[in-house]
Order: sequence, then C-alpha cells, then structure tokens
Amino acid sequence: MADSEAILKEEAHYKFEQFECVADFSDHHVVITDQKSKKEPQKEWEPMKGTKEKIMREWKILKENLGETETIFVRVYEGRIDLMRAAIIGAQGTPYRHGLFFFDISFPHDYPKNPPNVYYHSFGFRLNPNLYENGFVCLSLINTWEGKETEKWNPSKSTIYQLLLSLQALVLNEKPYYNEPGTTQLDLLSEAYYNEHAFALSCKTMLHVLRKQPKNFEHLVVNHFRLHASTILRACIAYKEDLAPIGFFNGDDDDHDNIAPAASDVNIKLLEIENPKTEMPEITNGVLSKEKPDKKGSKKRLVVKLEQFDSVSGDDFKYHQFGNNPKVTNKETLKRIMKEYKALKKHLPESIFVRVYEERVDLMRAAIVGPQGTPYQNGLFFFDISFPNDYPNTPPRVHYYSFGLRLNPNLYENGYVCLSLINTWEGKESEKWNPAKSTILQVLVSIQGLVLNEKPYYNEPGKKPASSWEAYNEYAFALSCKSMIFVLRNSRLSNNSKQQPIPMATRNFEGLVEEHFRRHASTILRACIAYKKGQVRIGFFNNGGDAIYAPAPSKGKIKVSNKFNKTMNKLHPQLFEAFSIINAPLPEKLETEEINGVLSKFKTFFCLYA
Repeated sequence: MADSEAILKEEAHYKFEQFECVADFSDHHVVITDQKSKKEPQKEWEPMKGTKEKIMREWKILKENLGETETIFVRVYEGRIDLMRAAIIGAQGTPYRHGLFFFDISFPHDYPKNPPNVYYHSFGFRLNPNLYENGFVCLSLINTWEGKETEKWNPSKSTIYQLLLSLQALVLNEKPYYNEPGTTQLDLLSEAYYNEHAFALSCKTMLHVLRKQPKNFEHLVVNHFRLHASTILRACIAYKEDLAPIGFFNGDDDDHDNIAPAASDVNIKLLEIENPKTEMPEITNGVLSKEKPDKKGSKKRLVVKLEQFDSVSGDDFKYHQFGNNPKVTNKETLKRIMKEYKALKKHLPESIFVRVYEERVDLMRAAIVGPQGTPYQNGLFFFDISFPNDYPNTPPRVHYYSFGLRLNPNLYENGYVCLSLINTWEGKESEKWNPAKSTILQVLVSIQGLVLNEKPYYNEPGKKPASSWEAYNEYAFALSCKSMIFVLRNSRLSNNSKQQPIPMATRNFEGLVEEHFRRHASTILRACIAYKKGQVRIGFFNNGGDAIYAPAPSKGKIKVSNKFNKTMNKLHPQLFEAFSIINAPLPEKLETEEINGVLSKFKTFFCLYA
C-alpha cells in the first residue's frame, strides 16, 4: 500500500515537458489518412527552399514561449518535421475548463507562404462552432474562414505559437455561441443553452481522451485528470444544481475541500450567525427562525430593523476580496477613513448597507438594493472596498461580486467596476475623483443611481439604436434574477466555519439577505410573471404587487422577446425554490405557465448526451 501511494505521488509530480521532440508519429492524422489512401507520405512532402529552416525556427519559438502559458503542450517528430501535435487545456471561465483538446498540425511544402493544416480530434462531437465533427477547424488565421484581411495568415508575421494561442483564447472561449456569425450579444437564452451543450460535450470528450490516449501524451492525460478529477466531478454537480455559472465553479485543485463544497454538501442547512454585531431577534412566524412558517397563523409580519452601518469584530476581514492586502498605516489616512465612516452612519440611504471591520479600518463591504424602476429592482448587489494608504489622494478600490454574470456594462464578470468617480473610466474632469470633495458615500450613491439605473444599455458610450435598451433590460433583469439565486446560496454557505477564509460576498450580511428576500420574494416572483406576460415594463412592477404604476403602451401589452419568455420560464421555478428554502411566505403552488413544457424540453436536451 505504501509503495503504491509513493508511486502515485511520484507520478502526480511528474513534470510533463511542454515542448519535446519524439520518434513515434504513427497515430498522427496525416499518417493515418495516408495509410487509408495507400499513399507514401515520406516521398510526398518535398519542402521548398527555406521551409525546413522556418519550421525549425518555429520549434525554437515554441520551446522558448510555451512556458508562459502552462496550458499548451506540443510534440514534434524527429522523422517528420512537417508534422506536429498540440494539446490545449480548456481555460477557466469557459465551458471547456479542465478539458484536454488535441490538434494535429501539418506544414505544407511551401510553408510559410501557405498556412499550416490543422485537424481537431473531435471524437464525433461538435462542441464549438469553429470545431467540426470531421476535425475541420474554422479560423481566419489559417484561411479556413473569410475574416478581415488583418486576421488572415501573414507569411512574414504569423506563427504556430500565435495559432495555438488563438485556438485557446478565441475558439475555446467563455461564450462560444457567439463564434458563429449573425448571433446577437443579447441572445441570453441561446448563449446559456449552448454553454450547457458545450460543457456536456466537453465532458464526453474527456471520457474519449482517457479511453484513447494520444501517443506521446499518455503521461499528460493521466496526470492531468488525476489532478483535476475531483474538481471536474464537483463542477458537474454544481452546474447541474445551478450553484455556479458554467466554467466558474470555484474549486481550487490544491485546496478544493476548503474552498468549494463537496457534492454531498450541496444541500447545506441554514446556519446561525456566530456572535453577530447586529442582533437579530427570533420571530415565530417564519420571518427569522429556521422553522417552517405557520401557514395557518397570523399573516402579520414583524418588520425587523437591520442596521445600515455596523462594525464587525474578529478576523472576518479575511473573507474580504482585499483581506490579504497590507494594512493602511498612514495616520492621516486612517483619520480620514474614520471621518467618512461617521458620515456614512448618519447619511446612508435606506437601501444601502455597510459593514466595516474593527481589525481592518481600511476595508469595507457594502450591499446595495436595486432601485425601483430599474431592471435591478429588489436585487442585492455586493461590493468590497479598499482604501489605499494615500487615501484620499488616490480613490478607493472597488470590487463587485458578479458570480460570473455581466448584468451591467459597468460591472464586469471579473468584479471590475467601471466608474469615472474612482478613475476606472476616463469621463470628464468634473466626474473624476477629487481628493478635496469626493467621498465613499458619493461612490456608493453613484453606483446605485448612475450604474444600476433605469436604462443601463446607455451606460456604454457611443450611438445606439433607440429600441435596443428594452432588449438589454430583459437581459439585465434575467441576470439580476440569476444573481439573486447566487446571493441566497452564497449566504447559506458563508457561515460554514469549516471553510478557509476566501472572498465571500454575503459574509456579515446573512441576516440582511434572508430578511430582504423574505420580504420581497412574493413581489419578485409576481414581477417575473408580469414582465413575461408584457403587463408592465421591466422594473415597474409595484412593490405592493397588485397595481402597475408605469403606463402601459397604447396598443395594449408590452412586447417581450420569445427568449426572455423562455428565460423567465426557467428562472421563475428556480427563484421559487430558493425563496422556499429561507421560508419566505409564498403561495402553496408554483404560479407560472408552461413549466411542464420547459422541463420536458430540458429533459429532451440533456437526453442528447445520454
């Protein structure tokens, strides 16, 4: 037993060279094809003058530069310098993450005048618009797609290294649905379906790669999947349960047990907050207790006062996005921060909540409620803020917890916040950070009022079609609903004392999250139905739920896209389930249409991969 463990440990640390010259090319696509057609490949390749030298220079470039990627591996052949094989690992944030994808490359006799030929080992799967079942690779750089002139093969500049990077970054990307020309960036439902499709086929490809390991890459295949097997399996569960967007499962392979929940922990129970600074009283009718609400009991609900500004003791700052940054030591800066905190405590709007840290005065977390009249209405959006050592000479850093969703032009999937006031967007001079006047309160109010606004489509500069803002609002509302689901699940996980400190969006806001969505669950669900049916403009469903205060169009119903309709059919039951877990007062039955039809479509869709 000890010997076998030692062998496994040794193999796990085996260094697989990213570039190496080998002897056996017998399973290369060109060789196999020539054998089937009974050609003599050795006699057919007669390179023009300079071709061999150019290929050897390409080898040198690869050997020197592949180390920068750590995710692309190449084998060339001693007896056939016109052949090459590459393995590319699917990138994080894509439906191809942790997959291994193999490409066989051959150089024409007049290379580099003509680009290389590339064959993809598809195993019969079309997992990307650019990668065909027959192995054909559609890419401007190798002249297999029209593209712009600047994107095509340039004999004096283009290289194999550039080709491999293009396959990884431009083909195996985060949203492959849009690789196909003619698709629109607002095609939310099709994009989501395609990512599900791509991930499922990526998993199937993994199975085929393991069963038929390409020659000279056996060690890479075995050790790669030994290293990532647990993460891949738990990602399958997380995506199936809708705990993370496809490609964004947060499972660190070196420390996955501490960072992401295991599959058996997916249905984690609600946990109590330990030593909360804001006291949350127990309430009998299901408002804050963990018991099921008494449906026959009183319909009156006690309104709980949630502190808008509060301090957090202990080391909870470790769950902050900037928790590992050095502390601020400048005394003048610390005085200014404390002055700002005093202003926040007095002047915070009712829909913005802040937590600061006793052990780290330079860190702050804010929760902003989506304003009424916007596609973000009743959403909860979380931001981590860090004050630099020379604050206020330099503006604060702001990180948005996106859960992998781009629901606003100013809020990126990676958490970047684009705002003139914090100098992350050019803007006018009068809009930028002013050390003498600007404050953190102003930043928070700007995010709520200027970023999370009624027509976020126009946040992006440039001329735009007047009608497109409505389509973008459909997109933004759908992602806002998705964000609500992630916020609720994050809140349930954030009190898990067994987890190592990692950035947790809802840490110290668990009470706010549950109480907010308990109060607004019914309104949110009925808003989904109202928007889907075109009864009211997105963002204008009355908080009371019964009335519409936005004027209806003169011709009757508001026009909504079929894709938005289908998206709501999918999201409505997911929201209902998420709200049920926190014991929100909901109707006993799910009030929606066509749900059975949608479920049957999903079953049919997933049967494609059976």
